[in-house]
Amino acid sequence: MSTPVVEIGPRPLTREQIIAVARDNAEVHLSEAALRALGMGRMQLEALAAAGLPAYGLTTGVGALMSERVDRHQMAEIQQALVDSHAAGVGAEVEAETVRAMAVLRLRTLATGRTGVRPIIARALAGLLNAGLVPIVNEYGSLGCSGDLAPLAAVAAALTGRGRVLVQREPGPASARLAEREPRPASTAPEEHKPPNARSAHARRQPHGAPLAEHEPQAAPGALAGRDAASVSVQTAGLESHSATAPYSRHDAPNPAAGTAQRQPHGATAQYTEHEAPSASVGTARHEPSGSSAKVEREVPGACSAYSEHEASGASIGTAGREVPGASIGTAEREAPRSFAANGERELPGAAAGTAEHEPHGATGPHAKREVTGASLGMASREASGGSAANVEREAPEAAAGTAEHEPPGVTTAYAGREASGVGGRVRPAAQALREAGLTPVRLAQKEALALINGTEGMLGMLVLSTADLGALLDVADLTAALSLQALRGSDRPFAGELQELRPHPGQSRAAAHLRDLLAGSELLRVHDDGSQDPYCLRCVPQVHGAVRDALAYASGVADRELAACVDNPVLLEGRLESNGNFHGAPLAHAMDFLAIVVADLAVMAERRTDRMLDRTRSQGLPPFLAARPGVDSGYMIAHYTQVSLVADLKRLAVPASVDSTPTSAGQEDHVSLGWSAGRKLRRALELLRAVLGIEFVTAARAVDLRAPDRPAPACQAAIDLLRTKVPGPGPDRHLAPDLAAAIELITSPALLEIVNRPVADLLEERPTHV
Repeated sequence: MSTPVVEIGPRPLTREQIIAVARDNAEVHLSEAALRALGMGRMQLEALAAAGLPAYGLTTGVGALMSERVDRHQMAEIQQALVDSHAAGVGAEVEAETVRAMAVLRLRTLATGRTGVRPIIARALAGLLNAGLVPIVNEYGSLGCSGDLAPLAAVAAALTGRGRVLVQREPGPASARLAEREPRPASTAPEEHKPPNARSAHARRQPHGAPLAEHEPQAAPGALAGRDAASVSVQTAGLESHSATAPYSRHDAPNPAAGTAQRQPHGATAQYTEHEAPSASVGTARHEPSGSSAKVEREVPGACSAYSEHEASGASIGTAGREVPGASIGTAEREAPRSFAANGERELPGAAAGTAEHEPHGATGPHAKREVTGASLGMASREASGGSAANVEREAPEAAAGTAEHEPPGVTTAYAGREASGVGGRVRPAAQALREAGLTPVRLAQKEALALINGTEGMLGMLVLSTADLGALLDVADLTAALSLQALRGSDRPFAGELQELRPHPGQSRAAAHLRDLLAGSELLRVHDDGSQDPYCLRCVPQVHGAVRDALAYASGVADRELAACVDNPVLLEGRLESNGNFHGAPLAHAMDFLAIVVADLAVMAERRTDRMLDRTRSQGLPPFLAARPGVDSGYMIAHYTQVSLVADLKRLAVPASVDSTPTSAGQEDHVSLGWSAGRKLRRALELLRAVLGIEFVTAARAVDLRAPDRPAPACQAAIDLLRTKVPGPGPDRHLAPDLAAAIELITSPALLEIVNRPVADLLEERPTHV
């Protein structure tokens, strides 16, 4: 089965495409239109840089430092400093699907050409996604204004070979085709100066082999390394020129096998040509190519350098936090963060000997031994589903016994040379993972750091994923409500279409119609001829579920409009750079806060139905707590406790984040959206809602079973039959936690969603008649 491919260009992506990349690991491909837009945008930006006029983030500092002018020769230096200083997140690791959604959304923003980055940057980000490398992003750090700075900076850091990544799949034969990396021109360097498979010896190697070149005119003429000036036409994403006037002119070679380089006008001598040596190992050596006076730095196989930021595969912590080839990696002893559920010694997979001792800050009690096998360490240590717990001591597979002193969490060297099993992959140093995937870290040029980090894509990614999740949960909430209504012998007459027309909210009409389908053919419904009425948690389901649907439609509209946006500051407009406030996350923050409120309300109503089924005074004849032997058995009494605790958390998560602005950056950024925080709590709220509905599901299913021989509607019976493949029917008390977990897992399973959305006529036709 072929992997789906999403084409990235200047046009907006759909929510379905974002989900395909985030959850289904669809590959991405930059369109020709994207490459043309990138080339044009970069040409315009370089012309502005050459003019030397004041431009925020290009010739000045950022934030409150915007009045500080940046020297022309510092423009490249400031880029890495900006990424390093802004990658300041802490806390649990964000789930992989959110990071992938954020990355592909930023890639599409770059593809508009309005950010001014070179094509190689967009290709590098595409290569990261296609290789299944997910940068480790921590939960806290973004205020949702000036974009999601810290989370996006963590992604940008991975592109430059810094930080850590989750390796979702091991490199294989597909690595070469997966990487959207800059092609490499043929080398003309003398053999004695050429690293294996290197493009040219006329090169100053950047850290990790960054494929970037910066050329400046020299006093003496000469030929450009690795290029025949007479035969190669200079091209920038479809824009050709044989003479360059700007100090920095970067052009893609027209040959698909050629790479992006920064070239000087014909006839000028380049001081440096920078490119990667794909097969070179860690280390840096300096030498002068024959016949040239230009200094050249490049990697030498097997070399090790104190100032190198590479980690050699299979090696351990070396000087200055780097790995030394051939050295063994042992266990490490350091303090673990307060977030761990318990201090403990954990046995790590693949370690030859030894354990690691963790002392959580402020924790008391005896040490506990646990094995880390790649599963989650639990809510207390990690909430993210896409990576391993933060700052857990790990041993590399096949490591020999030994002990190394590590610095406290947050120090870069604490992670060097270590591997960790994570959910859906292994956590590795970014430089090592890039190298193993056949990718080359990039060196950022003017404005590229700002373009990578100044966007709302983290918030937008969470909103897109959340709208999809809530849509599915809403359909299942209709099912659990229909089951509860039958278990409590309620009436479906309040759901009649003519009653909904009296109050024409679209979501209400849709919810009522879905309930009518789910209840069609039920033998458990009754008509209240005595004038009595069902309680609100049964009678008003269309009104509440419908209002949630309308809120979801509003939030989906916000997401669609944001998907059509190009958020950057400053942004390129017709050859000029314009400052703006489009990075403010208010539209997204308000939408996600709104969804958190309606999610809590949906859960509150589900809990009320569950409580009614367990109370013998209100359950229309059901046994107390649905127990098989009341007094001996407690039935679902404590399951309801669990549900109530979930709802209590949901009420707290419904408190808006977007009203909690605090000024930052010396008062320059004096109003922030907290949209990232709104997204994080919404993601958490949806997980809790899934659990609340799972508990209503098992409760209502047991209550309906106890109504036999009367049968529920065919759709509801099909759902119960599916549940019974995982959870047994009524009987004596049994270990309940596994049953609840199985029901919660089923809530958004494809099998249950297929039943929930199946045409009612099909279900009625399949129903057997009573004998």
